[in-house]
Amino acid sequence: MRILLTGASGQLGWELRRALLPLGEVHAPSHAALDLRDTVGLRAHIAALRPDTVVNAAAFTTVDRAESNAEEAMAVNATAVGAMAAACRELDALLVHYSTDYVFDGATGAPYDEQAEPAPANVYGHTKLAGDRALLDSGCRHLLLRISWLYSLRRRNFVRAVIAQARAGNALRVVGDQRSAPTPAWLIADITAHLVDRIRRGDRRASTGLLNLSCSGDCTWHEFALAIFSHLGRHPALMRNLGIASIPRIEPVTSGEYPTVAPRPLDTRLALGRLLAAGLHPASWRDALDLTLDALLPAETPAPAGGKRTQAAPPAGTP
Repeated sequence: MRILLTGASGQLGWELRRALLPLGEVHAPSHAALDLRDTVGLRAHIAALRPDTVVNAAAFTTVDRAESNAEEAMAVNATAVGAMAAACRELDALLVHYSTDYVFDGATGAPYDEQAEPAPANVYGHTKLAGDRALLDSGCRHLLLRISWLYSLRRRNFVRAVIAQARAGNALRVVGDQRSAPTPAWLIADITAHLVDRIRRGDRRASTGLLNLSCSGDCTWHEFALAIFSHLGRHPALMRNLGIASIPRIEPVTSGEYPTVAPRPLDTRLALGRLLAAGLHPASWRDALDLTLDALLPAETPAPAGGKRTQAAPPAGTP
C-alpha cells in the first residue's frame, strides 16, 4: 500500500509515520515540498503519486492566532481538505482526516456523538468544521476522526508547557472549568493505523465515515496538570532530568479568570459508542498519560565490571 502522509513533522504526524510504516510505503513530504495552500500543486502531487491512502495530519492548530489569521486557517483547515478529497475521489483512494472537539461550543449536549450538530465557538473551530463538511460532501472514501486535547512529548502542547513552567520554578494557574479527554498522539496514530489496515482488508466492523476517537474518561485542564505532576512526583530521577526542583503549586481558575483571544468551549466530551462498537477500547486518559510520561524515564545502562550503574540520557522529545 502506498500512503501519502501530510504534516509529518507535527506531533501527530511524527507518530503516524511510525505507526503507518508497517502497512506499506509511506511518503511524507516536508511543508516546503508540499504546501497545502497551493491546491493546484497539492492535487497534482496526489495525482502523480497515486497513493492508496492519504493521511492528512497537517492543520492550522494555533487557536488564538486563528482569530486574526482566519484566511490562512481556512486555507489549510478547509480549502486544502476539499482539494485532497477531490484528488482522492478521482483515484478511489481513502482519505484519513482529523477533526476536533472544538467544532462544538461545549454549552449543552456533551458527551457529543457523531450525530451531534456542531456549533463552533471560535474561528479555529469554524475552519475545522468547514474542512469536515468539505470532506463529508466530497463523495470520496474517507475516515474522519474527531479527536480531543491532543498532546505528545514533541512540539507545543499542554504537557510540555506546564513542565516548562515548573522547570522555571513558576506556580501554575490552570483552568478548572473546561472538560474533555486528553489524548496522546501515539494513541491516535496507533488506532488510525489499525483502522486503515482493517479497512484495507475489508473488515465490515471498521466502517469509513465520521468516528469519535479519544481516550476514555475526562478531566479538566487543572485535573490534567495535577495528574502530570503526580506522575513526575513518583519519579525523582525524572524530575532531576527535567530540571524540576519541586512540584509547583497548581491553582484552579475559571475561564473568566484566564482570558484568551479565542473563546474556549467548556465541555467537549466525545461519546465513544461507535468506536467501542468497532471493537476498539481506548485507554483511560490517566493510563495513557502515565504511559506517555514513562517514555521519559531515564534508562539504566549496564554497569561496567566493578563499576556503578549509570543512567542514559532521556529519549529524544524530552521537554
